[in-house]
Amino acid sequence: MTRRRTGLAVVCLLIGVGIVLSVPHRVWQPTVESPNYWEGHTGVLTTLVLQVVFGSCLVAAGFALGFADVARYLPSTGVRLSGLTVLVGSLIWYSPETVPVIGETTGEIYLVRAGVFALLVVGVGGVLARYPPSRRLGRYGGGVLAGGFSLLAGANLLRWSLRTVEPQTGALSYPPLGVTAAGTLAVIVGSVLLGAELRSRDDAPRWLWPLFTLSGVLTVPLGVAPLLQYNEAIGLYCLAMAVVGAHLLVK
Repeated sequence: MTRRRTGLAVVCLLIGVGIVLSVPHRVWQPTVESPNYWEGHTGVLTTLVLQVVFGSCLVAAGFALGFADVARYLPSTGVRLSGLTVLVGSLIWYSPETVPVIGETTGEIYLVRAGVFALLVVGVGGVLARYPPSRRLGRYGGGVLAGGFSLLAGANLLRWSLRTVEPQTGALSYPPLGVTAAGTLAVIVGSVLLGAELRSRDDAPRWLWPLFTLSGVLTVPLGVAPLLQYNEAIGLYCLAMAVVGAHLLVK
């Protein structure tokens, strides 16, 4: 990876993360003088939603520029470890009984889910290290997919942070929804691009590329169309990643 691309990736990540993390402060600030501010000014949140979507796109771009090149230096033991971590994380999300046990409150559940998405990023790194993409399409696909999981983790962290803002109002779910939208779309695009790259590799199992492609495509009707009710789509994707994790663990 060239210094120029490394610098661009770092700049995108830093600016994107900074923009998204500024949202809780911008939501909290008006409530200092008027605790009921957001009950009558929900339209103002539109600018915040656009802000977090823009910041989220920068985060995905940063991952796309540098993630695949970094992942290829993961040692063979690291590939197996990534398989184990993504397998554990996927099963934690997929079991409806597990998350409430680990996190008893809603805020704690958001933190657990954010950790699961972080483990899925590790799984994508394991796939790229085990089957290094030879074309730019595959490198960007893996990076965008990892960025999408990172954004979904960020959306859960944003929900957790905004729950501390008083008063609690349903309107405060809009900024995290913007991150969720960008993250879900990144998961779709990254999955299709990575699946196309894996199809051209002779050393990759034949079932791996359709698994990524189909799980990504199914995220469209399940995750984007019905008003971004994405839990079902991500639950399905976590099940697919559990299969990938088992493959990396035993390969």
